[in-house]
Amino acid sequence: MKIINYLCLGLLLFIVALQLQPAKVHAESSNCEATPAPGVDLSGCDLSGANLAGANLAGANLAGANLTDANLTNANLANANLSGANLTRATLTSQGMGIANLFKANLTNANLTNANLTGANLGKANLTGANLAGANVTNVNWYDTTCPNGTVVSVPCEIPLAATATKTTTATKTATATKTATITATATNSKTATKTATITATATNSKTATITATATNTNTATITKTATATKTATATTTNTNTPTITNTMTPSKTRTNTPTPQSFILRKAAVGNLFVIGILQNGTLVSWGINQPGMNQSVIPATYKGMQFIDVAASIATVYVLRADGNLYAWGQNNWGQTNIPVSAQTGVKAIGAGSLTGYAVKDDGSVIAWGANDKGQTTIPAGVTNVVAIDGGDGHVLAVKADGTVAAWGDFSSGQTAVPPGLTGVVAVSAGKRHSLALLNTGKVIGWGDNTKGEITIPATAVDIVSITAGRDCSMAVKANGTLLVWGDATYSTFKPAVTNAVAVASDNQNSIVGLRNGGVAVAGNFYFDVNVSRTPTLTPTP
Repeated sequence: MKIINYLCLGLLLFIVALQLQPAKVHAESSNCEATPAPGVDLSGCDLSGANLAGANLAGANLAGANLTDANLTNANLANANLSGANLTRATLTSQGMGIANLFKANLTNANLTNANLTGANLGKANLTGANLAGANVTNVNWYDTTCPNGTVVSVPCEIPLAATATKTTTATKTATATKTATITATATNSKTATKTATITATATNSKTATITATATNTNTATITKTATATKTATATTTNTNTPTITNTMTPSKTRTNTPTPQSFILRKAAVGNLFVIGILQNGTLVSWGINQPGMNQSVIPATYKGMQFIDVAASIATVYVLRADGNLYAWGQNNWGQTNIPVSAQTGVKAIGAGSLTGYAVKDDGSVIAWGANDKGQTTIPAGVTNVVAIDGGDGHVLAVKADGTVAAWGDFSSGQTAVPPGLTGVVAVSAGKRHSLALLNTGKVIGWGDNTKGEITIPATAVDIVSITAGRDCSMAVKANGTLLVWGDATYSTFKPAVTNAVAVASDNQNSIVGLRNGGVAVAGNFYFDVNVSRTPTLTPTP
């Protein structure tokens, strides 16, 4: 008996030990044994059913990972690469995914309630059946995205409001008409006309005892179906789900259960010489500023009315716009062939950029095509520039972000603007200025190199939790996750009065800097010519 007891005790301890084991990644390759941590490479790993609640996976490479049924509640996936990942039925409630790369990610039936998706790339992502209630989708890239209802869009999916559970004690006086099936026992004292069967037992020459079954003076149980209208005064304590009516894309306004289809909030803006081209959250274009004869750079051609766009870029006087289907268009100045888009760059494009006199297109396969001026070698693509996900051009140099988080640079190197710091990784965005360069890391920090004569790469200590950057003409700007705008370098083109605290998009180049505000407004700094710096609600793209 003792032996059996010992065996049972050992088995019990073994089971308990198994229960206490932390969740492990199912090994598919050696990197899958790595402990979940910022920047970890778990690409292609099988994380199905893993408990990663609260894990810090900022900047982690989860491309192609299997996260089916994984618990990612409150996990930090900011700047993580989940391209092609399978998050079917995964729980990502209330976790941070700012600037996460979810391009082509499978989020079928994923729970994204209250998830922070600020700046995330949801291009071609599958959100079928996903729960996005209360999710923050500010500045999200929607491109051929399959919404929870199955529709494919390149504009924001309809995001339902989050339900907030509140306990309220309410005294309510209600008049209710209800149709109810009730079983009632009723005592009735009534005269009834009934046909009865009487059984009489009679004894001769005696008093007769008669036993009669009647429905008189009886307690009867009746089943009745009644419709009742009752006014009742009740004091009730109820747990109710009360929708918090807050527009996650426009925190300063309220809305109904669906985002306004004509939202004025800028998703992205590009600044040319005294003009602005922008793209709104609803996928339409806005533009204002100078219109030079024969260029009309701030006039959106009627050809593009009713179209949906996902990216914009601007040269000195040339505009580039990328339609949701990957088709690229241009108008404006053409003295260096800026509007002569190569045939290979007219379709199948996922991102665009522009230099002062050049245009750049990133193809779906990650290759780069360039055209325009080449006086500094800015349109000569170096060997090895592949797997590119983002690109930007300065006065004479170019910066490109690769899928592995590294940066490629070429063109003018006179001020060290193409001298990428050795070992720089974890980059999620770049911006090329006049003669300096900026990179945004997956940690929310900013790195700068190149010209610093006006302090344009002297990064402020407060530059943390950054979600957007821009390098302008001898100045730099950055937007923090809380909407605060930071500026440094030459104040000539970057002074905003009052200071901006609700920014959502930022761009700076040539003689102006522009900030899109979370309430749909626009603020511009720099030269006042041609009304380019007038803060106003811009005009929508012409519609049919």
